[in-house]
Amino acid sequence: MHSTFSKEYAFTKWKKIDWESLRKKHLPQVEEAEKNKDINLFATSLKEYTLSIPDGHVGIDGNFSHFLKYYNGGFFELLTIKLDDGRYIAFDINNEGSAAKSGIKLGAEILKWNNKPIDEAVNNTSILWSQLSGGIAKNSFRQQIKVMQLIRGVANEKINIEYINPDDTKIKKAVLTAKKMDMNKMTKYPFTVPVILTKDTKELTYKILPSGVGYIRINILLPLEVLGRKKSFTHKEFEKIVKRVFYDKMEDAIRLFNKNNVPGVIVDIRGNGGGADPLTAELCGYFFDKPSFYEYETHYNPKTGRFPIADELWIKPKTIRFTGNVIALVNLMTASSAEGIAMAVRRLKKGNVVGFFGTNGSFGMTGGVIKIPNNFTIYFPIGQSLNINKIIQIDSKNGKGGIDPDPRVPLTFENVLKVSKGEDVILKFAENFMLNKGK
Repeated sequence: MHSTFSKEYAFTKWKKIDWESLRKKHLPQVEEAEKNKDINLFATSLKEYTLSIPDGHVGIDGNFSHFLKYYNGGFFELLTIKLDDGRYIAFDINNEGSAAKSGIKLGAEILKWNNKPIDEAVNNTSILWSQLSGGIAKNSFRQQIKVMQLIRGVANEKINIEYINPDDTKIKKAVLTAKKMDMNKMTKYPFTVPVILTKDTKELTYKILPSGVGYIRINILLPLEVLGRKKSFTHKEFEKIVKRVFYDKMEDAIRLFNKNNVPGVIVDIRGNGGGADPLTAELCGYFFDKPSFYEYETHYNPKTGRFPIADELWIKPKTIRFTGNVIALVNLMTASSAEGIAMAVRRLKKGNVVGFFGTNGSFGMTGGVIKIPNNFTIYFPIGQSLNINKIIQIDSKNGKGGIDPDPRVPLTFENVLKVSKGEDVILKFAENFMLNKGK
């Protein structure tokens, strides 16, 4: 397993992965688990091993449900986030929970968590059993996952906190109890929401917003009807589906926007986990008036042990296109091929990327698979995306990567409370920015 992974993983040098250190650290645990037939230790060791690689395309599938239910089975019934000014505030509180009953109000500043300064508590929070199946590419994403895990725990666990309510100056104390909850019914953390695919999900939708701005929502960059199907599709059949699901709708959207002379178009790819790069490049062509380089793709060659260039992609202008102002909306769950849309929009003369946070920073070519005993599977990227200078693009390095927003929506007290009330702050910010652009 380790030998295959270390040879075929595409970003060893880029991310400075020390495979020998990882082997020395995790192999003894794995050997002990195999010797004692300890499936729990085996699963934990594998999870720690894969999570040590800072890459959203690296992960492990298997039966971890009992770990997740145990370590995430309790919820302290408040959500918190760190503002740009350094404060942590409670922005969502269950009115029936121990937090509300203790007197904690919406907007309260959290000072201490389980008797530790809040920053220290967050930094010490384990993310081993977060609900992410993949790795974490960026430091900013890791921080958000820690904050998300902070408010989860073992059912009936009790912690002490200190806080200041927004209408007070006095520091107060409270004891919170983690209420036993179904993980699927927990309040979703609104700042890192992925697209949840269901039978009713549409790959691409569009409309004109009340402000007059055009709006396109792209949930995934693959046709849903081909996912999880045992039936194989011929290339011709696949292209026909892609045309119907993506290109025909995109053309209809552009015609509508041009006909109504919209001041700009917002492309919402928040939570979009990606799909296919060729499809992404084609969709970007509806906003370009001249060819633009998209990427060189490299793939692992088992004969040479290297990663030669295997393909070259360009964004090619479409006959029907929109060449006005374009904004891409992103979050930390905008990943893989979806990050290519953000990259392309940022490259436009009239393009901007907007969000509280940048994209995921995981843009490699997936395809690496290692089957492990006890029905575990490790998956990883076996290729890179290179820019026109043949340098790796978008994938994180030293904890930074992805496509950063410009302009960025500030994480202020006011904005966070608007989010808690259900307002789409990012969309509203993008609309206002677009309508005032050039004024």
